[in-house]
Amino acid sequence: HTGQLESAERRLAHLARRTADLRQLALITQLQLELLLTVGRREEAVSVGLQYLGRAGVHWSSQPSLEVVRLEEEAMWRQIGTLPIEQLCEHRCMVEPEVLGTMRVLVALMQPAWHSNDNLRRLVIFRMVNLSLRYGNSDESAMVYGWLSMLLISKPGVTSAACAFGRVALALAEPSGNERYSARVYQIVGGNVLHWSQPLHVARD
Repeated sequence: HTGQLESAERRLAHLARRTADLRQLALITQLQLELLLTVGRREEAVSVGLQYLGRAGVHWSSQPSLEVVRLEEEAMWRQIGTLPIEQLCEHRCMVEPEVLGTMRVLVALMQPAWHSNDNLRRLVIFRMVNLSLRYGNSDESAMVYGWLSMLLISKPGVTSAACAFGRVALALAEPSGNERYSARVYQIVGGNVLHWSQPLHVARD
């Protein structure tokens, strides 16, 4: 609020180097990403996000290969298996603090990834889905199922699955008081998914 962005950036970088607690590092990283995106420094935001992931044991390039993305997507479909997609609404709640922190960093990383590298954008989405499948749903899961539905909706052969993921996103956003992400979920699903399968007035609402 004081406009001292350079000072804030130095202090956050210092805190990030000093902390050994992954939960605290996730909070610091979210602030770093917010600051960098405020001033339009997307490439540096990607770098900061990837540094956090590296300390969390996830080592990604800022320009991941198609093979890396493919392996992450295949892992996602293996986890889903024969489970009806709509049943993901009933998945247990995510409670592991470190995983919750990573989910929030990945959401924050999504914006710079979206504008910097398509493979990184897709990798973030698939990893967040895999974390949700393995550890349970968080508030962020509503966002990522919406992103996944948008990613898949125009691919031949998976339109019905994409629509189902969109319904999961809406279901997770609506009843739980998910005020942090609900408006964004409505925008994603209403603006990019529903009109593929329902009348336009449904998407508009």
